[in-house]
Amino acid sequence: MKNAKKAVYTNAPSNIEDALDYMLEHDIQPICLDEMLARSKKKRITLNIDADVLEEYRAIAKENNAKYQPLMNEILREGLKRLERK
Repeated sequence: MKNAKKAVYTNAPSNIEDALDYMLEHDIQPICLDEMLARSKKKRITLNIDADVLEEYRAIAKENNAKYQPLMNEILREGLKRLERK
């Protein structure tokens, strides 16, 4: 990214993937991913998951022209809503 503009965020992006896509399309140099995550509501974690489960998420995401990590997040969020204490 030669002569790229430096990205400056006053508000955290609500969707990191969209923010990165926008920056690439407009030749804007992204800040480091750790800093982006710190400014967003997203938290980077390490998660051990069965290989077949991961492959199923990836397949479903691909069929729907989506990314598997946001899909996993949405399914986890919906599951939490069902488990909420009353």
